[in-house]
Amino acid sequence: MRIVIVGAGQAAASMAARLRVAGHEGALTVIGREPAAPYQRPPLSKDYLMGRMGLDRLTLRAPDWWRDQAIALHLSETALSIDPAARVLTTDRGDHPYDALALTTGAAPRRLPAAMGGDLPGTHVIRTLADVDALAPDMRAGRRLIVIGGGYAGLEAAAVARK
Repeated sequence: MRIVIVGAGQAAASMAARLRVAGHEGALTVIGREPAAPYQRPPLSKDYLMGRMGLDRLTLRAPDWWRDQAIALHLSETALSIDPAARVLTTDRGDHPYDALALTTGAAPRRLPAAMGGDLPGTHVIRTLADVDALAPDMRAGRRLIVIGGGYAGLEAAAVARK
């Protein structure tokens, strides 16, 4: 049985590992839009942003683990459409036939509308490594900051900014 997992975050890594532990021996493919292998997101807004934790410590599994588990990791690949009748996922790099498909894409942060300043320079969202890498240069002493949203990432980023 061919299983394709769309989204290469913590849920995908956990699912892939669990499938192998449960005895799934068939083809297993994880497809993610980001260039990095699945990594922890909670430390992004604090330890990674502060430079106390590198990507090597964020990554959930070592590169050899994916190979040893015979899990095809397709990074920097974007899912475009699903044909449930044909059981084919189409990405920007081609088609992936499947017998079972799991969607583990998570949520996308909502940006402020452009009319409210959502497209102004220095306006950031936090969800991915790239988001935090784009924010980091703006986190300098003496700068002013407004955090909209009191969720985990926003509160952590505010604490880092305060330091």
